[in-house]
Amino acid sequence: MHKHAQVLYREARRRRALKYLRRAAAMGNLDAVNTLVGYLAFPREALERKSWMRRASQLAIEQKKPAIVIAGYLRAIEEFDHAGRVLLRAAKLGDIDAAFEVGLINEGPDGNATEAERRFRQAADAGHYKAQLKLGNLLMQSDRSAEGKYYYQKAIAQEPAQGRSATFELGQHLWKRGEIDKADQLLRSATTPADPHSNVYVYAEFLCEQGQTAKAIELLQARHGTSATTTQLREAAKVLRHGHRPDAATEFTDRADHIELQERQRDANRDYDDFD
Repeated sequence: MHKHAQVLYREARRRRALKYLRRAAAMGNLDAVNTLVGYLAFPREALERKSWMRRASQLAIEQKKPAIVIAGYLRAIEEFDHAGRVLLRAAKLGDIDAAFEVGLINEGPDGNATEAERRFRQAADAGHYKAQLKLGNLLMQSDRSAEGKYYYQKAIAQEPAQGRSATFELGQHLWKRGEIDKADQLLRSATTPADPHSNVYVYAEFLCEQGQTAKAIELLQARHGTSATTTQLREAAKVLRHGHRPDAATEFTDRADHIELQERQRDANRDYDDFD
């Protein structure tokens, strides 16, 4: 019934599709409830949508879904305290994903720092990659660097399948602590010119601070070939200005200005064609 409803919806037979979905959802089909909630998108359907979202949370509890799934449904209907209790109960029973979520709930200024560390540690010791990152960062920031490095190293050991976040974060911490050689090694190994994130700018800033502006310029030039956006080019220029290389920064600023000029000209031509 659920799959048939999806076919009907794709065929633009919305009313009939919703009829089947409501029937399947009323029979306790959680997938049908999820699909129905997604299809009830019109403002006039808001109350029904919220009602089915509440039903989804009840079904998830009845069907003993993982705590993080149940918590997601509860948060969707703004029952945040209930979600927190579900996660904490599961964490105490050994659910490491729930433990990580409890850590996230408590890590902010209004949370319980002791509980956050306890739950991050619970998940990190069980091999949870993101918890190892969180705990490593927490420990480094509280001047427990030896233990912080230990958890970062545990995360780094998992990184071939996870990315290079742990390597890069640890490099940043060591940079701040003045362990320059080790920081350089870690930051360099976690940065490639093709990196779509901000690592390349941070490492370029590090190189400038160490007086290696030529390497920074080379890295940024390799990162920003012909496909760079104006935002990326201006970020590169900003790094080089901070590194006391306004001459090199001008190259990236000029490229950004040129791209913006071309975009304005294209918009003007498009407006003229529409008018004509």
